[in-house]
Amino acid sequence: MTQDYSAWLTPDRLAVEEEQWRESAIYRLYAADLLDFMEHNAARSVIEVGCGTGWVATCIPPWIDYTGVDANAECLRLAQTKSDRPFLNADIRGLKTEPRDVVCAFAFLKHFALHEWPQVVHRLLSFGRLGLFTMNVGTHDLDDISQGFAHTWVSVPTLAAAADLAGHVIVQTAMLHTGETLVETCTRS
Repeated sequence: MTQDYSAWLTPDRLAVEEEQWRESAIYRLYAADLLDFMEHNAARSVIEVGCGTGWVATCIPPWIDYTGVDANAECLRLAQTKSDRPFLNADIRGLKTEPRDVVCAFAFLKHFALHEWPQVVHRLLSFGRLGLFTMNVGTHDLDDISQGFAHTWVSVPTLAAAADLAGHVIVQTAMLHTGETLVETCTRS
C-alpha cells in the first residue's frame, strides 16, 4: 500500500530528512535557480508548493512576496522556526489561494503516482503565470512505490503533456547534479 509522502513523513522520519536537507544544502541551489528565474522574468511574488521545512524560504530576500505551502503540519512547524514568512497547511489537491507571478516546487512532484501526476501538475501550474519545478525525467514513465510512497519518473512527452494541460509551455529544462530535471514554464500566449 502506498501513502502520500506527507503522511509517510512521521516525526521520526522527518528528523532524519531534516538533517539530510540541512547537510546537503540543496535548498541553496533551488533558491538560487528560483531567484535567477524571478529576476529574468521580472517576477516579484512566488508560492512554493511542497515547501517542506522551509529551507528555500530562508534564502529568499525580504522584498520578494513569498508564501510556502505544505500538507505536513510538522514540516510547517519547523519552517516557522526558520522564517517569519507565511506558510499554509494545505494539500495541493484542495489548495485555494491567489495566483502569484511564479509557482515553484522542488523535489515535490516526484511524490505523486502516475495516475494523478498530470492533474497535480495542472493544479500546481494554475497558481502562477510562470512555473519552476524539479522532476525525475527519464526515457519512460515509472511509478516506484517500493518505499511505501510514490517516487515517480516521467518521460519528456508526459512532462510536456502535463504542462500543456495546464495551459503552460516548457521554456527550458536543465539537468541538475542531483539527477533531477529543472523545468521552467510559462503560460501560453
